[in-house]
Amino acid sequence: MSTLALFLPERPRLGGAQGVRAAGYDWCLLDPQGRLLEEGHGAADQLPRSDQLALLMPPGSLSWQRVTLPRTSAKRWRAALQGLLEERLLEDAEDLHFAIEAQAAAGQDVWVAVCARAPLTAALAELDAAQRLVDRVVPLAWPQAQTEGHFSFDAAGGPLHLLLSGPDGVAPLPLQGGYARPRLTALQSGGTATLHWTASPEAQSAAEAWTGGNVPLRTPAQAAALALAGPWNLRQFDLAPRLSGLRWLRQAAQQLLHPKWKAARLGLLVWAGLGLVGLNVSAWQQRQAIESRQQQLEATLRTSFPRVGVVVQPQLQMQRELQTLRTQAGALGPDDLESLLDVLAVAWPAERGPTEALQYEPGQLSVPRAGFGDAQIDALRQKLASEGWQLHDDQGRLILRRRQP
Repeated sequence: MSTLALFLPERPRLGGAQGVRAAGYDWCLLDPQGRLLEEGHGAADQLPRSDQLALLMPPGSLSWQRVTLPRTSAKRWRAALQGLLEERLLEDAEDLHFAIEAQAAAGQDVWVAVCARAPLTAALAELDAAQRLVDRVVPLAWPQAQTEGHFSFDAAGGPLHLLLSGPDGVAPLPLQGGYARPRLTALQSGGTATLHWTASPEAQSAAEAWTGGNVPLRTPAQAAALALAGPWNLRQFDLAPRLSGLRWLRQAAQQLLHPKWKAARLGLLVWAGLGLVGLNVSAWQQRQAIESRQQQLEATLRTSFPRVGVVVQPQLQMQRELQTLRTQAGALGPDDLESLLDVLAVAWPAERGPTEALQYEPGQLSVPRAGFGDAQIDALRQKLASEGWQLHDDQGRLILRRRQP
């Protein structure tokens, strides 16, 4: 399942140059293993097709706040967060979007991602107008257990800066002046050592010069793959996607294919495989039982009637042979006229006189319905049913037949 990752540009900083966002998006197309298939830049209506679409939020567009979720229903968390964070924010809470970490519960301390609402809603509306549904909005950096440092440039020709992501949140660390190195030393001495350095392609040489060692490269496609494998989705509360029909099914399939559900998928496949094996074993046993019974019938037929040559339908052939023996011996069979008359006579209503007509066919006897009431027919049918016979009311005649097994 391929994923198209779109990079949302950084929001202009206070005091920086204000202008209109450049048209289109930088994008990279990834395979299910996170490997790069294609990359480029294009407008919303010119993006390549994919199974899933994700919008990546740059670190500078997000702030991270630690709060205790109030003990109220999840539907009221958005309003509660607005009140809890109002004094910590520099902008009006009505102009901001909030998202909480996955599987959060009331009363727990959780991370809250905060971003400007307008740029995000504008991007979502633009992509929706181009018939491209954004399945996820994910941050490129988020608080995590292991502290990581990523080197990059703010802009072409700008100074080198370091972005720290760790258990204390996500924050840029300016490298100019004498603050950065003591800060990193304090992190290491406090047991929160930066275990993994990375750098963007244009900043790798500058990062290695600053650290004095090797700094692994992290391309935009690699950063996108890591973000997509992370636990965050900022499409929450009023920005949650409203899915229906095929979109809902597609979203459910994408969620099931997420790496975190790998164990569940394997378990489901094992369960389905065992069920299929069980069905095949049961079918094989049924076939064996049927074949064994068929062989027993053939053996009985050949033993009882040695003159039978070819056995095709042993049960039917055995009935015919028995009928032949009865005829030769002058005995009555269960489907002979006399046998049917005896059965009908036993169940015949006492208030009815003899019937005016009879019609006999092998295994079937019929009499006119005229003169019978519905109650009489029901009583006659019940008496015959108790003896293993069926009575049908068909086109003015009452037809007696042996009940089929």
